[in-house]
Amino acid sequence: MGAGNRSIKKDLSFLQRPEIFHPLSQIDIPPPFRAPAPAAPDANKDTATLHTLLRKGHYQRAAILAAQQLTRLPSSVSSTSPTQILTLFYIRLACLTLLQQTALAAQESKALEDLSSPFYRDGGPGGGGTTPPHLAPWELRVLAVRLQAIGWADWRRGVEGYYELARECRAEWARERARARANKVGARRQARRWRRRLAEVGQLVCHALVDMGDVPAAARFLEAQRRARRGGAANFDARPNDEDEDEDGDDDDDDDGDKGDARDEGDDMGLGAQLALLYLRMGNVQAAANAVAEVEGPASSVVQEGGTE
Repeated sequence: MGAGNRSIKKDLSFLQRPEIFHPLSQIDIPPPFRAPAPAAPDANKDTATLHTLLRKGHYQRAAILAAQQLTRLPSSVSSTSPTQILTLFYIRLACLTLLQQTALAAQESKALEDLSSPFYRDGGPGGGGTTPPHLAPWELRVLAVRLQAIGWADWRRGVEGYYELARECRAEWARERARARANKVGARRQARRWRRRLAEVGQLVCHALVDMGDVPAAARFLEAQRRARRGGAANFDARPNDEDEDEDGDDDDDDDGDKGDARDEGDDMGLGAQLALLYLRMGNVQAAANAVAEVEGPASSVVQEGGTE
């Protein structure tokens, strides 16, 4: 196949099989999300209708509509618009999770099989020797790791999946930093995005360890992250290096820089608080107190004062 062919068709019709999707019972839906007299959504309506349901919090109807659209889309769409198929699949799984139907979502997520497979890559050259872009939304890839770990009853598989995503985050972050140094438009914004994704994946590794019942391992993981962050070489956080910012702190193409900065400021506090909670769960009150004492900011004084009353 020619190196210049970047549009390789992927047949995702296996994700459109009706037997994948389970019916939703009103009884199993939490009362706040139950739709009174839920008329079946019209699968022929456009995507805007689906996003309206999501915006209004009608997750049950959105889940039903997403499944209906998936099963009724023409077979040609599965090869010409794989991103549309995968986005609908993400909406379906996310809505089921919000509806506390995690077990159903876990079973349905199995249909995706291995999202880290080259099959889900664009297939064309990534440019400059880079990995071809992934067809699935990042949010689907992250959610599928947890759901498939539940579905296959294999949390170690979930941890491995998060580490695989972390490797990609680090590679993409390094690539965007190199592009930023070459003054490429949008590179700094993308670098910050991959940096935040890396930190979020680290949090998910910790959560997976807790779900496995290995709380001590989760605490050791957070301790390692905290020590590495202070040394400027954290596995799951690139924040200590400020090369993602312009010299004057500006980036004209950044549409979420303020929110990103706010998240960064709360990272240290959140890490210390989570570590304290893990130590408390282990019964190690002194270690929890030490973790809180090291947290900088107003919240730490509030916690310490409350604990001495």
